[in-house]
Amino acid sequence: MLVVGVAGPDARRRFVADIDRMHHRVDELVLVDIRLEADEAARVRNSALRVVTIGNSYPGLSSVRPDDISAARLAVDHLLNLGHRRIGLVEGMRDDPMQTEVSWRRREGYIQSLTRSGIVVDPNLLEAGDFSVVGAQEATHRLLDMSEPPTAIFAISDEMAMGARGVAVERGLAVPDDLSIVGIDDHPLSNTVALTTVRQDPPASGAMAARWIVEDLQNDQCVLYSHEVKTELVVRATTGPPKS
Repeated sequence: MLVVGVAGPDARRRFVADIDRMHHRVDELVLVDIRLEADEAARVRNSALRVVTIGNSYPGLSSVRPDDISAARLAVDHLLNLGHRRIGLVEGMRDDPMQTEVSWRRREGYIQSLTRSGIVVDPNLLEAGDFSVVGAQEATHRLLDMSEPPTAIFAISDEMAMGARGVAVERGLAVPDDLSIVGIDDHPLSNTVALTTVRQDPPASGAMAARWIVEDLQNDQCVLYSHEVKTELVVRATTGPPKS
């Protein structure tokens, strides 16, 4: 097994350009959360390797990923059912060339939930958190500095949700009485900080990709697979009804 890190567009392009030479060292390739341009996906698809993607999907390549749109809808619907109507979104990097489908699919779930409830999406409530604690903290400060701040925040990752929670505590806000917060992933620390989240199962995705690879090697064939991993709302102590 070879583990190759691809940090940035240049490294990704070099990796894809050399993919045919990898056939002499490996038989199967698993791409984890790597966004490919159309020409790069075609080169990977036409290579001599069997390829499985985790997190993203491309025509002609096997893929396994969580249902990110449904996961986001679970989170936002939970806040709506509690009575929140002004819900901030802390999303990923908007102009990141390495950005995966995860960010825009989770944003799409947020928009779908609000729209289905008859709520007009306020673009001022969408802030980029760059998938980092620090980025989420800065985004949360911007949201809370609004003349009419949100009563709840949906962060598209648990790490960013923890960053948002830290800002709320720093500013003397009670969570969830003054501000409800929900994330996605069920990070190992989420239970420690009692974070409401949407659980996905990365180990299950990895195990499924590995199982497909083994089956292909054992049967000496290349089968096209596709699977969406279901998600589950986990309600803890960071969400509650808004103040009347």
